[in-house]
Amino acid sequence: MGVVMHISELNTKDFVINCQAIESPEELAECALLEARKLGFEYISASGGALRYPKPEQVLYPGFPPEWTSYYLQNALYEHDPVLKRVTETELPFEWSDLEMPEPEAAAIFAQAHDLGLKKGYVVPLQGLNSYTGYVSFGGADAELTPQGHLDLQLIGIYFHHRLREMRDASDEASYWGNDLTGRERECLNWIAAGKSNWEVGEILNISENIVKTHADKIMSKFGVTTRVQAVVEGIRRGLIGL
Repeated sequence: MGVVMHISELNTKDFVINCQAIESPEELAECALLEARKLGFEYISASGGALRYPKPEQVLYPGFPPEWTSYYLQNALYEHDPVLKRVTETELPFEWSDLEMPEPEAAAIFAQAHDLGLKKGYVVPLQGLNSYTGYVSFGGADAELTPQGHLDLQLIGIYFHHRLREMRDASDEASYWGNDLTGRERECLNWIAAGKSNWEVGEILNISENIVKTHADKIMSKFGVTTRVQAVVEGIRRGLIGL
């Protein structure tokens, strides 16, 4: 519960509120980068879909330097990119320096990125419904992240990716908003956002720990997310969590 416990201490709520009215990917990226630059990252990009073989429509926002993006695609570097393999295996964010380089082609990718000023990278994987896999990448020349910095980037990445998908497929908005939470589910969500465990929420609401877990699972299902952190961010965005 350490991740959720610190949500109320972040500027995430301000970030969500500031980005609510934004309707263009470029403005949304700039909003995200206002926070990311504080942590040493100058670029942000997002993709989603069948990531092993990227297609143009899977790139939600190509925010890295154009010369790097062109080089990456023209040379089919995705065939050796360890980032793409890692995001299909974990929901945990990671730094480029955490990756194993089992083949020289993989190491060459990051050597080229380094030469173009992308010396540090941080990736937030996102697993969704129907086998959807996405991720947000932050890049920069120099960044040394604290534990709180890791959490900040994770929450920024979750919201950034979600809003990009929403912009990409606005026609699904009616069905997206169709699943409302019950009063009890909203109570549980607010206590989860406050950093309470299932047991603690059960004690507060005088219900069992298993019932709290059931409510949490239903909340994630209705929101179309797979983690409690994503559910909290989505609850903030929908105005269901007290600001």
